[in-house]
Amino acid sequence: MAKLNNGILGPLIGKLANVVGYIRLGQPVVRMVPKKLKKKKIRTEAQQAVNLRFKIVKSFISKVKTFVAVGFKLEVAGTTKIAENGAVSYNIKNAVIGEYPDLTLDFAKVMISKGHLPAPLNPIVEMQTGPIN
Repeated sequence: MAKLNNGILGPLIGKLANVVGYIRLGQPVVRMVPKKLKKKKIRTEAQQAVNLRFKIVKSFISKVKTFVAVGFKLEVAGTTKIAENGAVSYNIKNAVIGEYPDLTLDFAKVMISKGHLPAPLNPIVEMQTGPIN
């Protein structure tokens, strides 16, 4: 059952036949319910390469998800993306190196924060041993 809270011109919320409507990031979205596939299609090597790139980046980004949520927040502001989408998109294009099936993540090229902050003037790095307080 679907609802039209704001009349006929309002967003569709719920399922109506093979169409589902909902609100995502403040935007009304309508999509069709996918058809059920009977056979699993064999994926091409190019498709498998894209899947592997996505898997590599997604597994890394999931571990720093809360940091990425803050670091990419301004980058995706005003769009229908979330911060994680922006981080994954950037890193798939720029941080994955190699040829399929030998793809790896180049940590020197990984970006988990994007914005317009000035670079530090005199950065200093110290190595500590022992427990971190």
